[in-house]
Amino acid sequence: MNFSSTDQRNRMIGVVTVVTVLLLIGGALISAMTPWLMGVQASTQARQVDALMRMMMFVGGIVFLLVQGLVLWAVIAFRRRAGDDGDGPSVHGNYALEFVWTLIPTIVVFIITIASYIVFVQTRAPQANELVVSVTAQRYAFAFQYEDEATGTIVDDRVLRTYVGRPVKMEMNTVDVIHSFWIPSMRVKQDILPGRETTMRFEPTRAGRYPVVCSELCGGGHGGMHAEIFVYPDEESYLAWQDTVVNCVLNPPEDPAARGRAILEGNVGGYGCAGCHVLDDLGWNGQIGPSLNGIADRANQRALAAGDTTGEEYIYTSIRNSAAYITPGYQNVMPVWNEEQMSDERVGDITAYLLTQSEVGDVAPPEPSCPVPSFDDVLAEHEAEQVVSR
Repeated sequence: MNFSSTDQRNRMIGVVTVVTVLLLIGGALISAMTPWLMGVQASTQARQVDALMRMMMFVGGIVFLLVQGLVLWAVIAFRRRAGDDGDGPSVHGNYALEFVWTLIPTIVVFIITIASYIVFVQTRAPQANELVVSVTAQRYAFAFQYEDEATGTIVDDRVLRTYVGRPVKMEMNTVDVIHSFWIPSMRVKQDILPGRETTMRFEPTRAGRYPVVCSELCGGGHGGMHAEIFVYPDEESYLAWQDTVVNCVLNPPEDPAARGRAILEGNVGGYGCAGCHVLDDLGWNGQIGPSLNGIADRANQRALAAGDTTGEEYIYTSIRNSAAYITPGYQNVMPVWNEEQMSDERVGDITAYLLTQSEVGDVAPPEPSCPVPSFDDVLAEHEAEQVVSR
């Protein structure tokens, strides 16, 4: 380009200045969309990740607008005119321009790499007073275990629970294939690998209930492999739940059916039954296993057909040895639990509970033996207090 004319040079400087300002404004507007794209921000890690994402959206937005603008300009400026059938001009490379457009992206990528590494290290750094939660993944459910700090009692649950301001360390294992534990609102995700314990950390900053999903294809029921995290507003409300369930563990009900209900409802032992089966009484909606609604009725019928004495024996054998009876239309994918993993007493309690799941019988299912404080009530009370304080 000929810059011999002062007017041409000034005009070019003006155009470059205007384009640069427009690109910066466009990048800032695209960066401002980050909260809308990322969703609820509920942890300190989410703040760090979102800040990094805003920077990347800003840079990416500038590059996107610049490239698309140049393409649009080229389409208009160098379009074929009517009657022009000649070849286009032969344009040779510009070494200075090529050096600049190689150097600038290199610097930008280097800066993003350093910033990403800093965020990666900070989000995984150990924190003081961490709440340690053990996570067991299996097709197709997550199981959570807590140790009560006062009594050393182990508590099982299908829900991940913590409270605002308490750092959490997740110690994760899988009993089968690779899974990936993802909490979108916390901006944390970690693969769970066979034969290796992996860890993940986050610190909640906002009370509420948030989804937990498996983001690694792990089989036919992958789409239904999810859980929830309950973030209590304070330590007091969290301990109210923990103290209740610890008391239930230390003082189990005398009724075997009630004990069986407690085992399945709390996912005691991490068996993950809810990930595969449907059972309305416990709110299960699994997709790959036979429904357990009315199982007591079907068990009696199938026991007679199989030559067993009772439906109780049929259910007991099905739990202990899943290959003994295969429900038509389903595959044998249920794990086999040995006596160390699932004692005979525990199998008997679960069997007693499932025998109450009758659609035609007179046996009523037991009431929940461990009525824990409702998290929704705790959350509603907290939100009401927040409104009053404003």
